[in-house]
Amino acid sequence: MKHLHSTTIAVFCVAALAFAASSCGHDTDAGNTVAKTTTPVPPPIGPTAERALQRSQERWTDVTKGDLVAAYDFYVPEAKRAQPLAGFLTRMQVHRYENARVDEVVGLKDNEAYLRVSTLWTPLIEQAKQVKLEPGQSLTQRISMIETWRFVGGDWCYLKPDEESDFFQAHPELLKNNAGAPSPASDAHKPSVQDDAKKAAPEDASKKTDPKQSSSEKSGAPSDAKAH
Repeated sequence: MKHLHSTTIAVFCVAALAFAASSCGHDTDAGNTVAKTTTPVPPPIGPTAERALQRSQERWTDVTKGDLVAAYDFYVPEAKRAQPLAGFLTRMQVHRYENARVDEVVGLKDNEAYLRVSTLWTPLIEQAKQVKLEPGQSLTQRISMIETWRFVGGDWCYLKPDEESDFFQAHPELLKNNAGAPSPASDAHKPSVQDDAKKAAPEDASKKTDPKQSSSEKSGAPSDAKAH
């Protein structure tokens, strides 16, 4: 009887050990499964020049392919508040942009980045179609601008474009690093067929004579000038 009792105890111990070993194995597998399926958290985006170039290129890709809703999403929050999406889409319908180039970062200052960009621009308003063109002339021209981007909400957001001469007047400290930039003192401009088109286009009037546009630019609203 004692022998039977000892045998029963031994069998019970062996079974308990087997169950414990099996349970540990399952826990280990579960732990491995969790480790394998956990997605590593990407590092935070920093306010680097490389990231600013990437963001500008992505935005211009959206603009040139006509995805204006996606392009609008790049603006800083205050620009979106100043001009709703519907107004932005309406203004952009009178322009066509092609072959945009994000050339370089002109400078970084505080939480802003300044980028030199150029693109082919064609006015699409009805008045522009009435301009008489000489053989070989076109309303399409390559325009150049300096874009201002602001690092907000963890990434670079688009603020506004400026003509190079206007930009370097406002930021003379950056002019010495950009010897190829137009001098702020030399604003001479030769009349061209594009000037005639702009005269026929009230939407593209100079910001110096358009208080409404000037107000929107001060607030960071997406501009209706030819450079977006």
